[in-house]
Formats: sequence, structure tokens, C-alpha cells
Amino acid sequence: MLRHLSVLLALACAATDCSAQAGISTLLDTGIRASGMGRSGTALFWGDNPDVWANPALLGFQQGIRYVHGKTQLIPDLASNVFLKSDGVAVGDYGLGFYTSGKPIDGFGRVRLDYGTSEARGPGGEDFGTFQSWEEVHSWSVGANILQLTDNILHVITDKSPDLSRWGDVSLGMAKKHVEVFLAPDLPFLPPGAGQGQFDAQDKGILVRATPYDGLDHRGYWSSVEKKVRARLDVAYGGSSINEDDPVIVFGPLEPQPVGTDSRRAVALHLVLHPTEEKEARMAQGSWNWLTHFWRPALSLAYTWDQSEFPGTFRDTSGAVIETTFKEHRYGFEAVFLNMLGFRVGHVNDPSGSIVGTTWGFDVGANYEHLAGARYEWASVPQASDPALGIHLQDVHRQGVMVFLEPIRLWERLR
Repeated sequence: MLRHLSVLLALACAATDCSAQAGISTLLDTGIRASGMGRSGTALFWGDNPDVWANPALLGFQQGIRYVHGKTQLIPDLASNVFLKSDGVAVGDYGLGFYTSGKPIDGFGRVRLDYGTSEARGPGGEDFGTFQSWEEVHSWSVGANILQLTDNILHVITDKSPDLSRWGDVSLGMAKKHVEVFLAPDLPFLPPGAGQGQFDAQDKGILVRATPYDGLDHRGYWSSVEKKVRARLDVAYGGSSINEDDPVIVFGPLEPQPVGTDSRRAVALHLVLHPTEEKEARMAQGSWNWLTHFWRPALSLAYTWDQSEFPGTFRDTSGAVIETTFKEHRYGFEAVFLNMLGFRVGHVNDPSGSIVGTTWGFDVGANYEHLAGARYEWASVPQASDPALGIHLQDVHRQGVMVFLEPIRLWERLR
């Protein structure tokens, strides 16, 4: 049984981009939207569902209340019962955001890597029944958008705002995680506790945004453009460290095992186009007036680029174990039409996991005047492929839902 479970863990690790077997649930990105863009979500700050797993600093852009659920069958070629499931709630506004997925309130969300049911057999073939193997991550995260928060504080104190965040933002974030790993119960042929462990870890992140042109939310300075269309251009840099405190996990009397880490940096370009106020006003008086409640912005285009660095080992031709630093590169494109239908495509290049290929995805949903809405997200991600060994795992399909409500804006509207 243990040999079978070790192989399963190794294959799951290879198929999902991680450098260590212990606690791999902390290295599995839960962002479905980012998965369609080559898994490049570290600087993906805009939209209804930023990837706060990849970078907790993105919580500084959170507005309202958002519930997110995701589900992925990780290795369908090898096992039908290995799933990654995630649930969490984000709350924020005015430059502050908080995310909970099982902490500080137990049972209020979680990330669960379920390995399914295994058979327990002793060295002599004795049957000890079946058991469930799993990992669970319970976490909380916080993010602060410094310039937006400063604007709002000054507005409360002086009733005026310098509008510092019009031209850019600096957001910082942190996540705290408690991870439980249950690979096997106590069995007669194993040392006590050898199949169970737990550890604590933390992530940190930063997001720097610059907006050289904004004719959408403000009056721009390019009049020839504004007569035809309202536009906004954002440029962002994001960086994060997953498990940055180098945690270790201990299984019973066994030696401590290091948990994998991931150091990420990313850039993003985001362009928004929307009709002029005059054109929108004319449309609001016609038969398509309902659309004006949902479509802002009419067109959103984006490019993202991500790089991960993480420590690992490999064996050279002599069989010696060599320590090294692996690099993974990812990029993606996104186009969202009428704020209702989004299409994504990307590419991932992960030599350490033999993962090279194209990602793609879509989402469909509605956002009523940024007061409330919901989206369904879907993505396809390539997995390990090694022609020399005859390994070619089929693409993994990910799906999730997100619903949100902005009670502060709703209250202001009702007043």
C-alpha cells in the first residue's frame, strides 16, 4: 500500500508543478481564471475574481463580499478519485481586503486535496481494510492597497481626497496557513504517526500598479481619443513568496521533510475600452438599454507573464543527487466582452515537471452595475509529458463558480 501511495503522490506532484511531496496542497494554485492564462495570476489584479492564492496583495483591490468555489480532478489518467477542492470568502473595500478559507473560523471554507480511498495491506499481504488519504489547508489572508487606503482616510478627515490612486497603487499582502496531512492511519507494520503530519506556513506578496492613462473613470488628457472611446491602460508588477518561511513537516518518528516553496514575479498589461458617455446615454434610451447595466467595461484586453523559482534536486548521469533552482515560465492573454463573456489562452513551460503546453479557458457571468453578480469559470491545463518514457497525461479540466455582492454600493444606491 505505501509504495502505491508514494507513486500516486509523486505523479500528482509531477502533474501539478511542485518540487516536494510533503504538503503539496500548498503549491496547487486554486485560481481557475488564472489557469486558463498559463497559470499566470500573480499580477492579475483586475476583474471580479483576482487570484489571491497566487498573491495575497491582490486583496488590496477587493470590493464587497465574494464567495469562490473550485473543483479539479488532478490526474484522471491515473486515478479517478484524486480531487482538489477549494472554498473561500473574500471581504473588502476602501483599500483593505480579507480572505478566509477555514481560518480564523473553523469549517468556514478550506482547500482539500483528496487522494481518495486506498487499501491497507501488510508486508505479507494481510488485509487491513481501506482508508481515506487527504491534505487540508486552512488559511486566512489580508491585503492593503496603500494609496487607495490613504485616499479614503484623508477623505474622511478633510472631506477631500488627493486622488493618489488615480495614477497607481502599491498593495501588500500576507497569508497564514495551517496544513494537515493524512496519508495513512496507524497500522501494525508502521511506526506510530508515520502517516500523519501537520505544519504552519505563510505567504507574502506585493503588487505595484501604474495607470499612465485613464479616460474611463476620470477625464483623460488625450481629447482626440476621448471623442471616440473611453480608455484605460494599466501596467502592473507582482511578486509573491509561497511558503516563504521554509516550513517543514514531521511524520511521526521520521525525519523532518521540507515543504516546497515558490518564489514568483510577474508583469501584466491591461487595456479597457468603453463607449463615450454620449453613446452610452443614447444606448440607454433604446431597446438595448438593459445592456448598459451590465457591460462596463465593454472590452477588456490583457497580457500576463509569470515566472516561478523553486529549489529542487535531480540525478546526473552518474546517479549523484544535485541541488538546483528550477525556473518555470508562464504567460497568458485574456479578452472579456461586455463584462459577460471572457476567453483566455496561455502557455506554460515547466521543465522540472515535464510540463510544456497550451492552456485555455473561458468564463460566463453577469455583473449588475458592480453591485452584485456571479460567474462560472472553466480552464484546461496541460500535464506531464515525456515521450522518451512514454508518458503523456491528458489535460486537466478545472471549473469553479464565484458569486459576489457589494453591500456598501448597494446601500448607497438604495439611499
